[in-house]
Parts: sequence; structure tokens; C-alpha cells
Amino acid sequence: MSSTRKASTSCFFCEKIPKTIFKCFNCDLSMCRECKTTIHVKIRGSEIHTIRKTKEFMSEKKCEDTERSQSGIVWLLQLLCCRQDLVRNAHFSAELLFEFNNVEKVSRLEEDQRGVYSSQHKSKQSDSMLYNTNCQIKETETVEFQFDSLKRYTTDLPVINRLISSSDNTLWITRATLNILQKIKIEGDYLNIISTFNIKAFDIASAPNGDLLIASDKSYIKLIQSNQHNIEVSRYDISPFLPTAIHVSRHEKIMIGAMSTGPAFPSTGERKLIVMDINGVHEYTVQHDELNTILFTYPISITSNDIGDAFVLNRLNADCEGRVVILDKLGTVKNIYSGHPIFNIDQKFKPKEIAATNDTLIICEAHNHRLHVINSSGNLIQYVNTKDILGISFPQSLYSTKDQLLIGTSRKKGSTDKSKLYIMKCNQMVQKFTH
Repeated sequence: MSSTRKASTSCFFCEKIPKTIFKCFNCDLSMCRECKTTIHVKIRGSEIHTIRKTKEFMSEKKCEDTERSQSGIVWLLQLLCCRQDLVRNAHFSAELLFEFNNVEKVSRLEEDQRGVYSSQHKSKQSDSMLYNTNCQIKETETVEFQFDSLKRYTTDLPVINRLISSSDNTLWITRATLNILQKIKIEGDYLNIISTFNIKAFDIASAPNGDLLIASDKSYIKLIQSNQHNIEVSRYDISPFLPTAIHVSRHEKIMIGAMSTGPAFPSTGERKLIVMDINGVHEYTVQHDELNTILFTYPISITSNDIGDAFVLNRLNADCEGRVVILDKLGTVKNIYSGHPIFNIDQKFKPKEIAATNDTLIICEAHNHRLHVINSSGNLIQYVNTKDILGISFPQSLYSTKDQLLIGTSRKKGSTDKSKLYIMKCNQMVQKFTH
């Protein structure tokens, strides 16, 4: 490397032009301070790389570990080849991500980032990707989804905030700001509206007996009995709090996001997760982690998996930034997912809805037409551009069944288009890796 070579004035990763540029002599890349500490550190062997500010470029130092340096450069070359899709446009198919995250890179990335959760919680700071320090993975299964048999239906709503499927082959969709709750049924290529209710439904869930549970603007959960058309008061009361989200687990636990009365933002009072049994008896409440740090600002969506893990989508601010808190069946924090440090460089992580399968969690972002698929440990395993790959713009709401994924959409600001409902078959391909 020539000592007279001039440094780049922009960051390789984010392409910004910061005041201070850092140069890695081993990777031969220039970067800003933020990318140096969030992305470059993920490169294998980066702990022994020589990084200097631009004014120190004249003093060159060779890498002491050639083998590690070459591995890091290979990793970066692969990132460079797909950077325009990966970082800038995030057009990233399932096949590309699967190839990119081969066993060596996945295991190394997890090893490099393991322990971030505890250290960041101690300093009460959030990180782009947080990992459980107790997670010593010896063998993992990566679940990759393949989507096919895509069907599209047009609704009469501008946005589908929430949707669920009922046991009688009907669907429920909502538009909270318009106080609309609809029961619909698919008939051929069209949606037939069976019933429309005037109610502010922030979230909805299906009870084991088929009743529809509604998180509305009252401290108690409302319900519509199966095959009935009246809104009633349920036994699930969280006074003096207001419900923000509701979910019924496979183990018949009623999980309710709760907040003190007042505006959603700025956050005031208490924000928590309340868990009840099927009879409405309060079992436990989750509000803080083990370090007494507040977990929730505005919990807007809840789901769970077969083993009892709960996933709480927590909105952080009025700009819709958020994160997913992963809890075990006792309410202890296992992990927190706040987007990926590569995919969420240019755009903040703004999740709208979550849906759980047996082994994975699917998260949708409407503003950039993205699906994040993470495992129960909180690690990203798949990233899908729904607009380019599936033809689905602005995915706003999700609901999963055993072999189907339902997606409700929103629309571009200023548009008069109606929202779409997509139903697709979802096949899981499991790849097993030994670390």
C-alpha cells in the first residue's frame, strides 16, 4: 500500500461525509466513527486491524495476522458486491440472505455480538442488535420461508391496522382511527362484508371459544361472541389502565399491553404487559427488566410461540420507531430486537406488526416494504423486500396460521387507493447448522 495514497472523504458503508474519517489499513476502507463502531467491528479479525484517523495515514502498519485479515476482506468483498441492494436499497431476496449468512458468518456474527444485551442494559443504552449472554448455541436451525400461491383482495378501507382469521373461515379487519371493525368472508375473488361495527379497535384477538376480543378505549376488554352481532364487556379488566394491545397464547394466557391514561407520546405514567388466565385472574405483570430498566413505552402488538415465549412490539416514539422485546413464559427478558445494524443503516427500524410461527417471528415495516424474519433467540435469519419480491407495497398488518401468512397493507400518503389483503401459502425450509 502506497503511503502517498489519499484517503476517501466519504464513508464506505453509509456514504456520508463526516468531519472525521477513519481508515482501516487491513480492509483498505474509509469509514465514519459510527460505522466503525457498529459495522466494522462485526468483521472477523477486526479486533487486530489497524485503524487510524486520516491525519495518521502516513504511518503505515501491516496486519500481524494475515489469515484473519484475508477473511475479513473476503467478508467485506461480499458485502461490497451486494451493498447497493443491501445497504442503500435493501433489495435483498431470501436466497441472497441465506447464501450471505452461511454457517461460518452466522456463528461468528453471533459470537462477536453475544453479550451486547447485558452490557448495553447496564449502561441503559439500546443497540441495533442485542443478544442473550446465556445463549451458548451448539446447534441451530435456520428457517427460511418460501412464499407461493399469492392471492390479493381489495378492501374498502384505506388501511388495515389489524387482521385475524377465525375458525368459521371468516376474517376480521380494523381501521382504528376511523372506528371501523369489519367481519368479512372471501367469496371467490371478492371480499363479502358480513358485519361492520363502530368501535375504536386498537388490537383484536381470537379467544379459544371463537369470541373476538377487542382492545378499545376502555379499561376493560370488549368482546363479540361467536355468531353474535353485539359488543359486550368481557371479564378481562385492567383498571385503571387502558389496553393498547391484546393476544391470546396457545396456552390460553391473555396478554394485554397497558398504559396509564393520557396521550401515547410523550410517554407518561406506567406502560406494561399484563398476563391473565382464561378466567381473567391476573397472574403477573412485566414492566422492568432484571436491572429495573423500563421495557415498554407503548406496546402495540403481542404474539407468542408454542413454548410460551412472548414477543412484544414496543413503539418508542411518535415517529413509529420501535423494537421487539422477547420474553420467556415467566416474563424474563430473553432478548431485544431493534432492527439489523446493516439493513437499518439509512432508515430507522419502524415495525408495524408481528406474527409468530412455531419457530420464528415475522415483523413488517410499511415505510420500506420489508419483512424481518427472526428466530426465537432474536437473531435475523431472513429479510424480504415485499415490493420487489412479492409485489406487496406498505405491509401494515400480519397474521399467521399453520401454513398461511396474511398481510394487510396501507397506502402512500396522499393516495386514494384502498388497502389490499394478501393471503399466501408459507412453506418453511429448515437448514441445520453445527457451530
